[in-house]
Amino acid sequence: EIVTLDRVKAFSKWAGDPEITFITKEQADRVGNKVGENTEAIVALNPDLVFVSTATPDSLVKNLEDMKIPVYVAGSPKTIEAMRKKVLGVAAAAGEKSKGEALVNTMDNKLAELESKLKVIPKDKEKVVMAFSFIGAIGRKDNLLDDIFSYAHVRNGAAEAGLDQGSNALSKERIIEIDPDVFLLPTWNFDSNNDVKEYARQIADDPAFKNIKAIKNNRLEFVSDRYRYVASQHVADSAEAVAKAVYPELFAKGE
Repeated sequence: EIVTLDRVKAFSKWAGDPEITFITKEQADRVGNKVGENTEAIVALNPDLVFVSTATPDSLVKNLEDMKIPVYVAGSPKTIEAMRKKVLGVAAAAGEKSKGEALVNTMDNKLAELESKLKVIPKDKEKVVMAFSFIGAIGRKDNLLDDIFSYAHVRNGAAEAGLDQGSNALSKERIIEIDPDVFLLPTWNFDSNNDVKEYARQIADDPAFKNIKAIKNNRLEFVSDRYRYVASQHVADSAEAVAKAVYPELFAKGE
């Protein structure tokens, strides 16, 4: 959304997968190239600028910089406010400062519109939501999903159960104690060892969870992983997607 596609030499490997990226298949096909963390493949494209994330190996960044190819390391925001700064930084690096400002403005307008719908929910009536990946509960305290949940007016069950920066997993006992109203389950089958439907069935049929409100009330919801692992201005859409899954009654049919 910051530059026209004719300026894009390549996307990363997941571009076009609707469950993990907002780059459409049509956009990915128009650009035509995808590259992984491969110095030679990137250099062969002769780019003026390479965007990488903080998860990109330092060795790749150094290799590119040694070859005089400018690299912009985009952060991994833990808050929506930090995401605003990321969008502005990426736009400035691409020489499109005004487009970045327009994207942030659109993002803020979406969040304001969402708040106008959700403000009717009393604080003590907010639903407790527990999000899961294939390896267990996610949503550490003070991470981006935690902030997304707050904008969606839901309580983050994983954080309330003690999942924070220093912990790796929640026990079933802690999940039962929190008694979430809604389970958010993964949608992205990123390798052949994961089956989205089978995982949902395992959660639903787990005898340890049978008395949890989410199970008793059949509130196993699916919000695309592209919203849960968002890394762009679409974080506003993420908050809306969570809110629609948890409070469908507040949104007009088809909205």
